[in-house]
Amino acid sequence: MKPLFEPQEGSGSDLEKAVKLPGAKLLFVMLQCGEDCVELIQYLNPRGSPYDRRNCDAGNTHLAFRVVNIDESYAELKGKGVKFNGPPVKIATGPLKGRAFTYFTDPDGVTLEIFQDQNE
Repeated sequence: MKPLFEPQEGSGSDLEKAVKLPGAKLLFVMLQCGEDCVELIQYLNPRGSPYDRRNCDAGNTHLAFRVVNIDESYAELKGKGVKFNGPPVKIATGPLKGRAFTYFTDPDGVTLEIFQDQNE
C-alpha cells in the first residue's frame, strides 16, 4: 500500500457532529490498495479504551489482506516484529481448498489477516 498523502489532522464542529464525539480530533491517511483505498484513522481526542474483543464477539473488527505468497509475507512481517497467532494455515478441503491464511493483531489489538487466494 502507498499513502495518497501525508497524514492529516481533522477537527471542528462538523467532524464532531459526524462522529458524535464532542471535541473530536483525529489523524488520518488514505492508502492506495490496488484499485481501491483504505483509510486509517487514529483518534487523538478523545482517547479510546483498550480494544479487548475476542474474534467471536459481536462488533469485533477483522480486516484481511490478500497476498500472493503467504509464506513470504508471513516471514517478512514476522521479521518486522509482527506477532502472529500461529503459522499460516493451509486449507485442505472444501470450497477454499488450496488457500491459506493466518491471523495477527495490530498495535491496538485489532485482528488482521493475510490470505493467499490461490496456490503458487
